[in-house]
Amino acid sequence: MKPGPKPKYSPEERRRRSVANSMKWNRKHQTIVNARICEVKKRNPEKYDAIDKAWREKNATSLKQYYKDYHQARESRFRQAVFAFYGGDNPRCVCCGEGHREFLTIDHTEGNGAEHRKEIGCGHFYSWLVKNNFPDGFRILCMNCNWSMGRRGYCPHQVKEV
Repeated sequence: MKPGPKPKYSPEERRRRSVANSMKWNRKHQTIVNARICEVKKRNPEKYDAIDKAWREKNATSLKQYYKDYHQARESRFRQAVFAFYGGDNPRCVCCGEGHREFLTIDHTEGNGAEHRKEIGCGHFYSWLVKNNFPDGFRILCMNCNWSMGRRGYCPHQVKEV
Protein backbone atom coordinates (compact mmCIF):
# COMPACT_ATOMS: atom_id res chain seq x y z
CA MET A 1 0.00 0.00 0.00
CA LYS A 2 1.36 3.35 -0.99
CA PRO A 3 1.45 6.08 1.67
CA GLY A 4 -0.71 9.11 0.99
CA PRO A 5 0.69 12.50 0.14
CA LYS A 6 2.23 14.51 2.99
CA PRO A 7 0.08 17.37 4.19
CA LYS A 8 1.21 20.67 2.80
CA TYR A 9 1.64 23.30 5.45
CA SER A 10 2.50 26.92 5.01
CA PRO A 11 6.03 27.94 6.06
CA GLU A 12 4.55 29.68 9.10
CA GLU A 13 2.61 26.55 10.12
CA ARG A 14 5.70 24.35 9.62
CA ARG A 15 7.74 26.73 11.78
CA ARG A 16 5.05 26.72 14.49
CA ARG A 17 4.87 22.93 14.46
CA SER A 18 8.65 22.65 14.53
CA VAL A 19 8.92 24.97 17.52
CA ALA A 20 6.09 23.17 19.34
CA ASN A 21 7.69 19.76 18.75
CA SER A 22 11.13 20.93 19.83
CA MET A 23 9.66 22.47 22.99
CA LYS A 24 7.88 19.20 23.75
CA TRP A 25 11.13 17.28 23.15
CA ASN A 26 13.10 19.71 25.32
CA ARG A 27 10.64 19.45 28.22
CA LYS A 28 10.65 15.67 28.09
CA HIS A 29 14.42 15.33 27.90
CA GLN A 30 15.14 18.16 30.33
CA THR A 31 13.14 16.25 32.94
CA ILE A 32 15.34 13.20 32.36
CA VAL A 33 18.53 15.30 32.51
CA ASN A 34 17.39 17.02 35.72
CA ALA A 35 16.66 13.65 37.33
CA ARG A 36 20.17 12.42 36.43
CA ILE A 37 21.77 15.57 37.81
CA CYS A 38 19.84 15.10 41.07
CA GLU A 39 21.07 11.52 41.32
CA VAL A 40 24.68 12.58 40.84
CA LYS A 41 24.35 15.39 43.38
CA LYS A 42 22.86 13.01 45.94
CA ARG A 43 25.89 10.73 45.67
CA ASN A 44 28.31 13.51 46.55
CA PRO A 45 26.42 16.44 48.10
CA GLU A 46 29.47 18.10 49.72
CA LYS A 47 31.23 18.47 46.38
CA TYR A 48 28.22 20.02 44.66
CA ASP A 49 27.35 22.23 47.63
CA ALA A 50 30.88 23.65 47.48
CA ILE A 51 30.57 24.20 43.70
CA ASP A 52 27.20 25.92 44.13
CA LYS A 53 28.51 28.08 46.98
CA ALA A 54 31.56 29.15 44.98
CA TRP A 55 29.38 30.02 41.99
CA ARG A 56 26.99 32.05 44.15
CA GLU A 57 29.89 33.94 45.74
CA LYS A 58 31.43 34.65 42.35
CA ASN A 59 28.11 35.88 40.91
CA ALA A 60 26.69 37.53 44.05
CA THR A 61 26.27 40.98 42.50
CA SER A 62 24.54 39.79 39.36
CA LEU A 63 22.34 37.38 41.35
CA LYS A 64 21.28 40.15 43.69
CA GLN A 65 20.35 42.36 40.73
CA TYR A 66 18.55 39.47 39.01
CA TYR A 67 16.40 38.72 42.07
CA LYS A 68 15.70 42.42 42.63
CA ASP A 69 14.54 42.85 39.01
CA TYR A 70 12.53 39.62 39.13
CA HIS A 71 10.66 40.58 42.29
CA GLN A 72 10.01 44.14 41.11
CA ALA A 73 8.55 42.86 37.83
CA ARG A 74 6.47 40.24 39.66
CA GLU A 75 5.11 42.77 42.14
CA SER A 76 4.37 45.18 39.28
CA ARG A 77 2.31 42.51 37.49
CA PHE A 78 0.34 41.78 40.66
CA ARG A 79 -0.17 45.50 41.30
CA GLN A 80 -1.49 46.04 37.76
CA ALA A 81 -3.90 43.12 38.13
CA VAL A 82 -5.19 44.44 41.47
CA PHE A 83 -5.72 47.97 40.14
CA ALA A 84 -7.44 46.59 37.04
CA PHE A 85 -9.82 44.57 39.22
CA TYR A 86 -10.64 47.20 41.84
CA GLY A 87 -10.45 50.24 39.54
CA GLY A 88 -11.15 49.08 36.00
CA ASP A 89 -9.31 50.49 33.00
CA ASN A 90 -8.69 53.87 34.60
CA PRO A 91 -8.17 53.39 38.37
CA ARG A 92 -8.68 56.46 40.53
CA CYS A 93 -8.79 57.30 44.22
CA VAL A 94 -12.40 56.83 45.34
CA CYS A 95 -12.08 59.84 47.65
CA CYS A 96 -10.35 62.61 45.67
CA GLY A 97 -10.19 61.19 42.14
CA GLU A 98 -6.37 61.12 41.87
CA GLY A 99 -5.43 59.05 38.82
CA HIS A 100 -1.60 58.86 38.79
CA ARG A 101 -0.78 55.21 39.40
CA GLU A 102 2.36 56.13 41.31
CA PHE A 103 0.18 57.76 43.99
CA LEU A 104 -2.43 55.01 44.27
CA THR A 105 -2.60 52.23 46.81
CA ILE A 106 -5.10 49.73 48.21
CA ASP A 107 -7.01 50.53 51.38
CA HIS A 108 -8.68 48.17 53.83
CA THR A 109 -12.23 49.54 54.05
CA GLU A 110 -12.71 48.23 57.59
CA GLY A 111 -9.53 49.88 58.88
CA ASN A 112 -7.84 46.61 59.84
CA GLY A 113 -4.70 47.04 57.73
CA ALA A 114 -2.19 46.62 60.56
CA GLU A 115 -3.70 43.34 61.72
CA HIS A 116 -3.93 42.10 58.16
CA ARG A 117 -0.25 42.88 57.50
CA LYS A 118 0.73 40.93 60.61
CA GLU A 119 -1.37 38.02 59.39
CA ILE A 120 -0.04 37.78 55.82
CA GLY A 121 3.38 39.37 56.23
CA CYS A 122 4.72 42.60 54.80
CA GLY A 123 5.57 42.88 51.13
CA HIS A 124 3.11 40.29 49.86
CA PHE A 125 -0.12 42.28 49.83
CA TYR A 126 -0.79 42.50 46.08
CA SER A 127 0.08 38.84 45.49
CA TRP A 128 -2.16 37.90 48.43
CA LEU A 129 -5.07 39.77 46.84
CA VAL A 130 -4.55 37.98 43.52
CA LYS A 131 -4.14 34.53 45.09
CA ASN A 132 -7.31 35.04 47.15
CA ASN A 133 -9.37 36.06 44.09
CA PHE A 134 -9.66 39.76 44.94
CA PRO A 135 -11.76 39.60 48.12
CA ASP A 136 -14.22 42.30 49.14
CA GLY A 137 -13.24 44.89 51.73
CA PHE A 138 -10.63 46.77 49.69
CA ARG A 139 -10.68 49.93 47.60
CA ILE A 140 -8.28 52.22 45.77
CA LEU A 141 -7.16 55.38 47.54
CA CYS A 142 -4.28 57.75 46.89
CA MET A 143 -1.48 57.71 49.46
CA ASN A 144 -2.63 61.00 51.02
CA CYS A 145 -6.21 59.84 51.53
CA ASN A 146 -5.06 56.41 52.76
CA TRP A 147 -2.62 57.94 55.24
CA SER A 148 -5.21 60.39 56.54
CA MET A 149 -7.85 57.65 56.91
CA GLY A 150 -5.41 55.45 58.82
CA ARG A 151 -3.95 58.20 60.98
CA ARG A 152 -6.95 60.45 61.62
CA GLY A 153 -9.90 58.24 60.77
CA TYR A 154 -11.16 60.66 58.12
CA CYS A 155 -9.97 62.25 54.91
CA PRO A 156 -9.82 66.06 54.53
CA HIS A 157 -11.61 65.69 51.19
CA GLN A 158 -14.66 64.39 53.06
CA VAL A 159 -14.78 67.20 55.62
CA LYS A 160 -17.14 70.00 54.64
CA GLU A 161 -15.61 73.40 55.14
CA VAL A 162 -17.53 75.82 57.35
